[in-house]
Amino acid sequence: MSESGQFHSPRRQTANLAIAPTRLRRVCDFVRAHLTDDLDLATLAGIARLSRYHFSRAFSKSIGLSPYAYVTVCRIEQAIALLRDPNLSLRDIARQTGFNSVAQLSAMFRRRTGVSSSRYRAALLRNQPAAEILPSAVDRANSLARQPSGDSVFFDCNRQDVVNGF
Repeated sequence: MSESGQFHSPRRQTANLAIAPTRLRRVCDFVRAHLTDDLDLATLAGIARLSRYHFSRAFSKSIGLSPYAYVTVCRIEQAIALLRDPNLSLRDIARQTGFNSVAQLSAMFRRRTGVSSSRYRAALLRNQPAAEILPSAVDRANSLARQPSGDSVFFDCNRQDVVNGF
């Protein structure tokens, strides 16, 4: 019985639970391994062996991000790593991180970090520390995640506290 005095079926109570840690890790590992693929909700839900509706709700409840937002964050994290290589063009980086164009990479990068990808790269090439380039990114990322992500710029669903449950 709930606090309101109404009875709820076991099925309804189950729908309120977050995704199981093993399923969460399986989905996160798949996303990171397939960043260049077109990752849709049906594919990710299938990996978790849940309906699209339940997966979307459970995933969001588990990590505080929608599946789409998580995929975007993973792509941006990969872009940040690739931007350190001056031999890669922004077009190559966009392709290797699953973005359709440099414009899409730049827009998503700016939306998530507060600076453009080209400005970030230029600062890196001047040997400016990443923490100075992206100070607002840490605040933005931590506000997206349920718990602060420590020293990572973005939320990582492979963190031990997430994998073991909150």
